[in-house]
Amino acid sequence: KYTRITSMINWDCDVTQINSMRDAVLKKSRHVVEKLLTISVDSTTVSKFLELFSDDVTERLTFISICKFVRETTDDKAVKNASAEAIQMLTSYQTQLDSSQIFYKKLVKFYNALDNRFDKEDKMFAYRYIKKCQLTGVHLDKDIQSKLKKMRHSIDKAEYNLVNNKDPERDTIVVRLNK
Repeated sequence: KYTRITSMINWDCDVTQINSMRDAVLKKSRHVVEKLLTISVDSTTVSKFLELFSDDVTERLTFISICKFVRETTDDKAVKNASAEAIQMLTSYQTQLDSSQIFYKKLVKFYNALDNRFDKEDKMFAYRYIKKCQLTGVHLDKDIQSKLKKMRHSIDKAEYNLVNNKDPERDTIVVRLNK
């Protein structure tokens, strides 16, 4: 059993702590996803699947929010950079997970197994996550998926560069264009 990583946050954290928490969140999430992929779809496993999955999503998003807060409030450049790197790594991991056909198909199977025992929020969470995955093109032909993946990578890279080139002393954004 894993400890909730985000409950261990120290708001006065250093680079080592950020990197350690980032690695722990990623390791835990990978473990949870592996476990989710092994769960067979039936009426007794749907609630366990949703519980594990929603807790994993919540923890990853919470850690990203914490890193964004730390990045924007600290004066320590190394901590800013470590926070930005953690955000980039977790968003990249999230994009990979969202575009995984194996995971998408498993999620759809569990969504289809939801019945009247589950409340509206559970169904809405699974439905919205399926739609989020579809934004990556996971349900489309391989050719179109490849094009979307390249575009998403370019956008992620531009966003990362934009965030890391912010000049806090002038509160402006510095954009560097490569020829």
